[in-house]
Amino acid sequence: MSLSSLTKTLLNFIKNTYSKINTYTGDDRNQLQDSDILFFCHDVDRGVTLGNKAYSPLVDSLKDFFEEEGIRCITIAHPFSRLTSEYAHGSPISINKPYLISRILTKFLPRTARFLSLTPTDLYKKILQKTRAKVVVSIDIRRELCAAAHDLEIFSIELLHGVSHTCLPAGWDVATSKELPNGILSLSSQSSLLFSSQTSPQIEVKTIPHPFLRRFTPARLSCLPEEWALPRTDRKKFQKEILISLMWGYAGDHGPNSPFEGILANGLFPEDLSWAIANRQDIFWRFRLHPVQLRGSKYAKLRQFIRNYVACHPNTEWEQSSTLPLPSIALHCAGNISMASSACYDAAAMGLKSLMLCPTLQSGGINELLFEDLLQEGYIEKHTSSKKLILDWVDKVKKTTPRLLNIEDDAAWDEATSWVLKAGKLS
Repeated sequence: MSLSSLTKTLLNFIKNTYSKINTYTGDDRNQLQDSDILFFCHDVDRGVTLGNKAYSPLVDSLKDFFEEEGIRCITIAHPFSRLTSEYAHGSPISINKPYLISRILTKFLPRTARFLSLTPTDLYKKILQKTRAKVVVSIDIRRELCAAAHDLEIFSIELLHGVSHTCLPAGWDVATSKELPNGILSLSSQSSLLFSSQTSPQIEVKTIPHPFLRRFTPARLSCLPEEWALPRTDRKKFQKEILISLMWGYAGDHGPNSPFEGILANGLFPEDLSWAIANRQDIFWRFRLHPVQLRGSKYAKLRQFIRNYVACHPNTEWEQSSTLPLPSIALHCAGNISMASSACYDAAAMGLKSLMLCPTLQSGGINELLFEDLLQEGYIEKHTSSKKLILDWVDKVKKTTPRLLNIEDDAAWDEATSWVLKAGKLS
């Protein structure tokens, strides 16, 4: 690399680093205590609100269960999260500043970083040693965290956030065995089969009933927090309610080479859908922002757009539908419309069929194989957007039998949670 090129790279890195320091400062390591299980996740996984705090449906539901069983748990926010301390359920601990420093040192002074034990892996080692954790559970587990856990012989688990995977997460195919977790908690038999067949046999895979959707089964509805119930309002003038599950990636946020680039003029939903909303005042339309769009600072303009749009269309709403649990909203809806959001799995679990409109899902598209299980079971339809298509689908759609899979299987839940405890020698 030439000197000028190296200088340019260094200046860009310093500029980006300075921006991150200004935006994401935090170091709560002094709050670390002895723990049995450490839970990790990022802001984007905290798409629900509970007690005016961001709540992670997957991680926090599982953590709450183990705490009720007397297991000591701590939540640590993945770098670079903002929803830490009092802003999120369980007061996630921030490690933004030390992680950023370790990244800078490792990039520009790698030998010094290794000599002084200041690499990202060393940071995670110190956290694990200070908490004396027996198990690590994470959504999108980081390679450095896996390596630290392997070195300390601590069992690490990836909690998959998708219901039915068709391919391994990015980077898993090139990661070393030390950079991958010891175990996987999968939310479906399809995902379990994929990871069992395409990863090392040394990685244990367990299928667990969805920790969050499980809370919305009839037997457990009475135990839900009151604030997760959709407020009663007069909807008698509306024939039905339709959920619109929005998805990130259509506003230039996947980069210029994204398959979603240029598909949607407003970056959120098709103009045909906007026409349908304006012409069907007897339908109440509920927009649900993706957690990335709801929490991310760079989506402020999109949030302002949907805020202005809803203000001009009295038969629409977005704030309740974006912050309350999807199952709470789905209880009142007849169907779900989306471009290509995996929220269609949660909708199906609540008995909602989905109309999927992204061109990439159509025959010959780059994502044509996505949601094939739901397609075969009749829970979704894949179509090219048109005004008539949307109105015809909305008129005919109605609730169907919930796709529960193993959600009500208490034996499967007990087996999976017992496996976690045994992995850490906690039972």
